[in-house]
Amino acid sequence: MADEIDLKKLEKKAKSMLLSREIPPGKLEAVRSLMKNSRITNRERFTTIIEIIKNCPDKKRDEIPVEKKLKDGPLRKKIALVKKNDETAALAGAPPTPTETSLYIDELIYKYSSLKIFKKRYLVHRNNRLGIGFRKRLIPASKLLKIYRRVGEEQELVLSRMNGILSDILKDETIDDPIVFNYLRVMRKWLRDTPLAKNDTSSIKWMERINFEGEFISYLSNYFSFMKITSEEREKIMSLVELKLRNMDDLKKDEPGIEGGKKADEKGNLEKEKIIHRQISLYRSFLPSSLNEDNAISRMLLENYNINGFSELLLISAETLIFQRPIIPDELFQFFNITPVRVSAEKWDYHENMLKKFGKDPVSRKKREIDRLRIELEPYEAIVKYLKMEDNGKSLVTRGAESQHELIDNRRHEPGRDYSGDFFYFMDGIIHFFKNSYLPILDGSVIFFRDPDRNIHESPLLSHDFIQDQILLLNSILNDMHSFKSNNPALAIKMEEVKKIMSRKFDTMAAAEEFIRAMGTFFYKTAKRLEVIYSFHKTWSFNRLSIPDIKMIRRPLSLEDLKLTDTKTGRPLPFYDCTIKDFYKNNALTKKLLGKMIVGPDTGDGILIQVIAYLYQAAHECQSEHLLAELNERKNIIRKIDDLNR
Repeated sequence: MADEIDLKKLEKKAKSMLLSREIPPGKLEAVRSLMKNSRITNRERFTTIIEIIKNCPDKKRDEIPVEKKLKDGPLRKKIALVKKNDETAALAGAPPTPTETSLYIDELIYKYSSLKIFKKRYLVHRNNRLGIGFRKRLIPASKLLKIYRRVGEEQELVLSRMNGILSDILKDETIDDPIVFNYLRVMRKWLRDTPLAKNDTSSIKWMERINFEGEFISYLSNYFSFMKITSEEREKIMSLVELKLRNMDDLKKDEPGIEGGKKADEKGNLEKEKIIHRQISLYRSFLPSSLNEDNAISRMLLENYNINGFSELLLISAETLIFQRPIIPDELFQFFNITPVRVSAEKWDYHENMLKKFGKDPVSRKKREIDRLRIELEPYEAIVKYLKMEDNGKSLVTRGAESQHELIDNRRHEPGRDYSGDFFYFMDGIIHFFKNSYLPILDGSVIFFRDPDRNIHESPLLSHDFIQDQILLLNSILNDMHSFKSNNPALAIKMEEVKKIMSRKFDTMAAAEEFIRAMGTFFYKTAKRLEVIYSFHKTWSFNRLSIPDIKMIRRPLSLEDLKLTDTKTGRPLPFYDCTIKDFYKNNALTKKLLGKMIVGPDTGDGILIQVIAYLYQAAHECQSEHLLAELNERKNIIRKIDDLNR
């Protein structure tokens, strides 16, 4: 007993010196190493600390203002006292550590006496002059063992379905992000063990502080580390877990029965919903966002054992069995080095052979990512294909401008004129060619179609309002074109200067820039509108679906038809199987379209494809910002594919 008293005095002296001395960083680091070293005795630890810091100077204290003068005596200053509960700070910045003494045992047993989950016991030891002594400590009572076994039952309930969830995630081809899977793998390993659950009272009474630390260290570290993950990561875990639970065969909801079976189905669905809700509640109990969070296990502990939550149960256990003194949560976090759980965002935490089986290995993932990028690239590649389409070695817009000037504007036609020297003369031809050649197909004008049986059908291809907003914009552009040329008769902008104007390198060309931008927007948006109906027709043709009613393709296509179209099945274009016999309003340019089909038999040719290509090429000549953004995105995707192929 005398030896134990000497050890207490030695510990107090060491703490007092640590609190009152100015300790250099080098010596402070040595003190910290000694406090962490579990291979030396407490007597050696505190004796060495005293030897290290005994020659360090006392800390300088700021002078405290005089409060008052005593009548018969010197002036008295206020002295700052150290609170008893602040003795853990006496280690002068060293990490909080458990105490090896029995100083706080009575305080702790009094503090938690109402819970009846600890017992005070004495352990016989031989480390004094008499050769025998008794050391006081706290050990778990049978009630605490019961509590942890009850928590263990909840863990088993979570684990009973976690393997199925992990397996479903591996099999899911749509999931390439391994983060949730990796989190659940860590959680699974953690929940497979429970502190004290495998111990009985006969073995517990011989356990010491270091044994309890080994019993709790992994469990405490995982629980509080998961508490520190971000809310986004937590909700990502919960969302995927719930989705996989609802997709399990025995938890999928049944459809309401027929002829008296409805109630039975509803009852079964209610039971399944209860199981799912119970599982989700338990997951949230083991993935809390804060110490005081209300969850299923916390409510169970409060109702049955008067303990205010799962976090409090763990903190109480650490305080009494490991630290053996009062602590605050931050001390536990610092001692166990609690940081947020970190898992790989790239590599799946599983056997390589199984990952290959499910296509989750690096090679399979890379191939799948390349395939995904190639699918993503397809619409951009289609645009490039449109931009490269030619008519007898010339771009469609160049051939269109020539046809407009030659057949319609023959009075102003200058054979062999170089368009590169006058952008607006070129655009004048492009816009008027579109108006005179392609617009009658799109603006709701009547067309005479001949079907395969040589019957004649008199109908517009599209409803009058299908591109009405674009027609109004076109008319505005034509008016602005006339005004612009009238106000600037001598202005000639070269094609190569258009890029500089659109990049705003010419401040004096703001009016021209605005006008060119408006034209580019018109051509681009009209092309996109037509691409939608063309893509629906391609989808329908690819699926080789039949036509439910022939009337469906013998009337104009309306905007309402587009809204009702399923993107997975598509719909055929009106009169797709017909050729154009004549136009209600004919001219020299529309006559060149007679005898042609709106869409060819292989969906790769036809008038509609020409119109879309023409509009994209015109938008490109105007340096449309929308089109250039898509072409830039194409380059980015190609770069990603190239990087993956290296």
